[in-house]
Amino acid sequence: MKAKESIDDSRESMNLSPAATEAVIQGAASTLENKRRRLVRGAVAAAPLVLTLRSGALAAASCTGARLVDIPDDGKFPSANLTDVCINQDPAPVCPEYPLQPGLTKVLTEPVPVLPVTPSDDGQYYCGTEGNHLSGKRVAILSSMSASSLTGGRIP
Repeated sequence: MKAKESIDDSRESMNLSPAATEAVIQGAASTLENKRRRLVRGAVAAAPLVLTLRSGALAAASCTGARLVDIPDDGKFPSANLTDVCINQDPAPVCPEYPLQPGLTKVLTEPVPVLPVTPSDDGQYYCGTEGNHLSGKRVAILSSMSASSLTGGRIP
């Protein structure tokens, strides 16, 4: 009961009727609520743009595992699988700050031309075919799984 009287006293001191008091309270809450809604709407509207830009930057900077191999002039090299592919780009698109020397490294996941790894007569391999292969340069060799990200799923 005391609480009602104090509310009534405050209404009387402001010379407001109960209906006017509710309108003032709702109007104030509504203004604050509208500001909050505008803020949330603005944040929600900008979120896809930020995510798209961030995803694009990450995709551009993505790297996948590879190994660099020096292919001699005869085009034959050891240790490969028939499911591997060679990047036919000189120089190989090695990611920044990764080794450029023969061995394990990472290459940029950008579309690049690739050649299949094929066996030679003596148990070694070619990047390409026996009659048409890479030679005398350093190439990146990828597993078929790694290569699918570079070729859009199409492996020769």
